[in-house]
Amino acid sequence: MSLRKEFIEKAREVFAGCPLALPELFDSYDYVKTGNCYCHPRAWGLLAKAAWRLNDAAVIELDVRFNLGSIKKFQPDIAVRNLKEEVILVVDFESPNSSDARVPEDVKSYLSWATSVTEAPEYLIITSLPNRPTPHWKLWYTNSGNYNHGHSSASIRQNPFRYWYRYYRSILDPRWTDFPISFANFNGNQLQIVDITIV
Repeated sequence: MSLRKEFIEKAREVFAGCPLALPELFDSYDYVKTGNCYCHPRAWGLLAKAAWRLNDAAVIELDVRFNLGSIKKFQPDIAVRNLKEEVILVVDFESPNSSDARVPEDVKSYLSWATSVTEAPEYLIITSLPNRPTPHWKLWYTNSGNYNHGHSSASIRQNPFRYWYRYYRSILDPRWTDFPISFANFNGNQLQIVDITIV
């Protein structure tokens, strides 16, 4: 079993056991607004708890910055190191307000860094996208020059998961398939592996 799959299994257990891992945390904007912005920190805490349950985990690092000279900064939310201090898994979590056109940029940053290290660790990107019609779904950063310029709220609301994953598939750097990159998604509070090639 890959480390990513093991991690997803542990994360499912952790989230299922937490009464505050509500569906609204991932399928609404209730927890990403001023005064109630708890989605990211709560998810990070629970994902870190899941990472500690991995057999090879010796230390868990949060918000780590990997910089290699002129190489663009890669800053995943979670990095897992083994006893040899090798990074064996990196994880990025995207809340409802960041599960958008920025995700391919995460992959681009990882690839820039991963091509410059001896052995690239497994990389998991977790999005928060309802896999159903979602009339209340929001689309921010749409002005000219911003990430989501040119995307349509009406199209996204028909099914945020399908809309964005089809977009990711169409725009991802083709090199991504040569690296240990995978995706998972919170549909409500249910974490599911995503096969991006068939979405």
